[in-house]
Amino acid sequence: MHFTDITAYDGIARDTNYVDLNVVGNIYKTLYMAKTSTDTTHTPQYQKFAYDIAQHVYQKNLMEKNNIVLSGLLFEYQHLDTLALSQNKISVINNRYYDKYINGIWQYPYKTLILSQYKNSYFYFKIMIP
Repeated sequence: MHFTDITAYDGIARDTNYVDLNVVGNIYKTLYMAKTSTDTTHTPQYQKFAYDIAQHVYQKNLMEKNNIVLSGLLFEYQHLDTLALSQNKISVINNRYYDKYINGIWQYPYKTLILSQYKNSYFYFKIMIP
């Protein structure tokens, strides 16, 4: 289930990939729904995730009066490589996908993507208070 197109957040700033707390939530929910493992050790529930972000920003703004906390996104995920079948990394039997082992070696059929809202960027802000 997709709540947003996470591939839009490829590190290139555009007017179509503006991020606010609602978008962060939709990205989180999209990644959470895509999980194929039941292990949630490193995946907190959304309410805790959202609370932790809000609490961190609030605390930083209280402690550092001359600074404004900005945030970005960084996440890593895998998806089945579209070439996995043609590269003999998976097999299909009765319309089901199966991992492939050649000489006992697992043929990794995924692409790993690391996406961020800002890629290799530094931002400097000067805020003028009248």
